[in-house]
Amino acid sequence: MTVEQIDNEILDNLNSKILDSNPVWEGRDPTVEGLIKFAQYHVQQALEAAAQKAKIINVYKGRDWGFTGAEISESVVDKDSILNAYPLTNIK
Repeated sequence: MTVEQIDNEILDNLNSKILDSNPVWEGRDPTVEGLIKFAQYHVQQALEAAAQKAKIINVYKGRDWGFTGAEISESVVDKDSILNAYPLTNIK
């Protein structure tokens, strides 16, 4: 969904309200409605992309100097895999 698509929808809504017998807007300004719809769409897309592209990585924490001497690591979500899941170039 692009700004142009939202803009066209806003204009269509405005035209239909102007052509109505009562052109007074009820509720929010149509521009605000369009911006909210645009933001909701891209947030949803970003969340879905993050859910699909999130990676689990092992982070080295050190060595257990006790009985085994084994390396200790922790599995964590790779922050960059989430932050880079939905490119800003998708927002037009």
